[in-house]
Amino acid sequence: MATTTKLSTKEKIAYGLGDTGSNIVFQVVIAFMMFYYTDVFGITAAEAGTLMLVVRAFDAITDPLMGALADRTKSKWGQYRPYLLWMAIPFSLLTIIAFITPDLSHSGKLIYAYITYSLMMLAYTAINIPYSALGGILTDDIQERASVQAWRFAMAKVGGLIIALLTLPLVSYLGQGDEQLGFTLAMTILSLIAMSCFLACFAFTKERAQVIVEKVSIKTDIFSVLKNDQWRILALVTFFLLISVAMRGGVMPYYVTYYLGDESLVSLFMTASMIGGIVGALSSNWMIKFVCKVKLMKLACLGIAITKDHRIFYTWR
Repeated sequence: MATTTKLSTKEKIAYGLGDTGSNIVFQVVIAFMMFYYTDVFGITAAEAGTLMLVVRAFDAITDPLMGALADRTKSKWGQYRPYLLWMAIPFSLLTIIAFITPDLSHSGKLIYAYITYSLMMLAYTAINIPYSALGGILTDDIQERASVQAWRFAMAKVGGLIIALLTLPLVSYLGQGDEQLGFTLAMTILSLIAMSCFLACFAFTKERAQVIVEKVSIKTDIFSVLKNDQWRILALVTFFLLISVAMRGGVMPYYVTYYLGDESLVSLFMTASMIGGIVGALSSNWMIKFVCKVKLMKLACLGIAITKDHRIFYTWR
């Protein structure tokens, strides 16, 4: 069992940096990947959408397998922290490669996109799944765990804020009119930032317990989870929330560029969203002292639904 440990703000921020690094890539995928594939890389929207759907469908297989593997990992650095060290450089390199536009035929580009996007998302799984589990073994203090997660999601939005502020300006400045080159160089810089975040998370956090895994097969592990009705509810809620995030992020560059007619506003739209996310994440740590977590989540979901309907109404007007 973990010892009841009050974590320092430094360690909470260090843990949160792991999600800063993850979201530097995740938010690019959500907000710009589709736009990049269609308007820069040179494949159709149908091809890009199919590609992203097919690859992400494999997450249903790779995510639980990665979780089972991480649970069974034993090293001098612990169970979950090592993956931050082992995968930081491969993840950054694969992200850069995914944003290179090769001089190939249309079919060649499509094959290249499938391979590089698949490898990038596989690397994302290999680093993000163990990272997510790490938060549960920093301490067994319930309030501290909640605080750690609040810092995590606040720092995740910081990663999104970096993307909002830097991506398109870097593409424009570094590419000097060549968007293909601009995206490659911009993602090189952003990937190096992400890599630094992962390494800092590894260096300044500490595993204070080990998850004891019974000697059973990975298949048994997965089916045990599937039998948990509370997990199924949370998984379903998370599924729909992520669909919402992906849809909003995916259409945002097109909406701003072609409907509002001003591509320069993309950064402003993303920045406003990320600032709101940071405030919300940090506020949750205070609000759970007064409101049940389940009730708070229900209220938050209701708020999301209301504000989205409000935006849709005014868009139609």
